[in-house]
Amino acid sequence: MRLIDSVIKDIKNILYDRKSLLLIILMPLVLTTILSFALRGNFEIGNEGISKLSVGVVKQYNYDREKERFENLITSFVEDEDIEKIYEGIEEANPEKIFFETFLGNETMEDIIEYKILSQEDALVQLENNDISGIIILPKNYIYDTYVNLLTPYKNKVTVDVIKTTDSEFRGSIVENIIEGFNNHFATLSINKEVVIGIISEYIDIETAFVDYYNDFVYLESNEKEITITERAVEGKEQMDSFAYYSMAIMTMFLLFGAGYGGKALLLEKKEHTFYRLKVAGVNMNVMYVGAFFTTVFIALLQSTIMIGYSRAILNVHWGHMAWVLLVTILIAIAIGALGVLISAISIKTNSFKWVNLFENGIVFVMALIGGSFTPIYFLPQTLQNLSDFTINGLGLKMYSNVMQGIEKSVLYTQILYLLGIIMVLLISSLVITKTIKEVE
Repeated sequence: MRLIDSVIKDIKNILYDRKSLLLIILMPLVLTTILSFALRGNFEIGNEGISKLSVGVVKQYNYDREKERFENLITSFVEDEDIEKIYEGIEEANPEKIFFETFLGNETMEDIIEYKILSQEDALVQLENNDISGIIILPKNYIYDTYVNLLTPYKNKVTVDVIKTTDSEFRGSIVENIIEGFNNHFATLSINKEVVIGIISEYIDIETAFVDYYNDFVYLESNEKEITITERAVEGKEQMDSFAYYSMAIMTMFLLFGAGYGGKALLLEKKEHTFYRLKVAGVNMNVMYVGAFFTTVFIALLQSTIMIGYSRAILNVHWGHMAWVLLVTILIAIAIGALGVLISAISIKTNSFKWVNLFENGIVFVMALIGGSFTPIYFLPQTLQNLSDFTINGLGLKMYSNVMQGIEKSVLYTQILYLLGIIMVLLISSLVITKTIKEVE
């Protein structure tokens, strides 16, 4: 009963402290609304320059076979003494070199992206695991059709397929922009096509050579793009916009402030001598720490409930299956409670607010940066992305995001285990510290 009385007392103190309530409850609502509207364009067109992009390129074409096919078509109309010159012209217009060396291999592009050649199956797996930011698929007949576009009067439609995931909107958009850039680069090459054709036409009758091919396969439309971009989102994931992202990001950050607020409650009672009256009344230290834990859990649940309700009703954020949302919310609240107990133990042991102030004014912002509250996690260097799994807010953001997007539960189970591990470390650390506190003067 004493424990219940202690928790009720602390909760009443929280509800009466309007200034702190404004900070930990009203402030995240305001920040979420402002950031969601201000930065929603970033979720539509992407951002750039924060870290190098990794792109998977799938080659569905057979280079040697398609090049040979085009060479056979051209050389069947050329005299033997002119074949070497034709081969030289074909080699200079090599579509593979244009894409991988002239475009992706230039100095400017190398500072932005790195690419790797993958099979389509491996590329999809790496995309799902966020190991790459997008997939560029160069289709079957890419080499042959591109040669036709560059070295003949005709234009074949070449479709480059761009695949991205809905949980990597920023980077996926950059991949799209890269292909758009190549499209523009390719168009520039096509402008000079007539010059090349003029040289080749000295050796063959192009109209005769391609008349049958044109009648069956080629679309002679001068304004048609050489490359068409097809955008696809990997199935099974819901779209995430700025409202959804910052609802999660700001909420998980301000939960940390709740831990700081709950963590300094015991020291405040000590300074105000309430602490001693409780001891005289027979309330031991263990009960006080357990009370601090449940009080901090209550703060976290209150923050989460208000934030989720506000974002759902006002910002139209769909959080996903509510049973999973509830489970994640409770687990994160328990983790925040464990963090609050650790802060309580440290502040009581040192008899000072300096560690609480350091946490609220420094550590929280470092954790917010690592955990993706300021900048989406996948914009950060890989080292910081890995560290986010060791922060409560970083894990919380990922867990809410996974529930919201409906990904495979196996990923969520792993993150839950990580969070349980953090809870155990915090509680054990708190226990070790409290054991060193012999008696409070």
